[in-house]
Amino acid sequence: MAFNYWSSGETTSVGIASGPTRLEYNVYRPDGIAIDGATHPYTVSSTGEPLTDDLKRKLDAIVQGVTRQRIEIYKAGKDAGLSVSEIRESLISFDKSLSQSYRALVGTSYMTDPSTRYVNPTHTELMGGPRQSE
Repeated sequence: MAFNYWSSGETTSVGIASGPTRLEYNVYRPDGIAIDGATHPYTVSSTGEPLTDDLKRKLDAIVQGVTRQRIEIYKAGKDAGLSVSEIRESLISFDKSLSQSYRALVGTSYMTDPSTRYVNPTHTELMGGPRQSE
């Protein structure tokens, strides 16, 4: 079964608590594939390839693999008793180590400076709900 971090049932099965902290939210949130939506059919921005179902599955598997690695770093840090800032630094270091081809695949919005990923607001915060503690 593919990860679907946005469905309420799936988040429980991968270990994210109800009402995640900002860090948890951004660890479990998968990257998006950068596509050129001005073309038809859509193309992958980094390669210009038409976005077929097969290619989307292949690229989703790559993105999910990176997300799984982030989750493992987060869980290992929690298990080791690291502080939120120490876990965040581990995650930033991981993101900085990602290949240029991966960065191009997902676009450069926050990959230019990976530290910005972990300060993005949660969905609840965007929708005006209470801010979750770190």
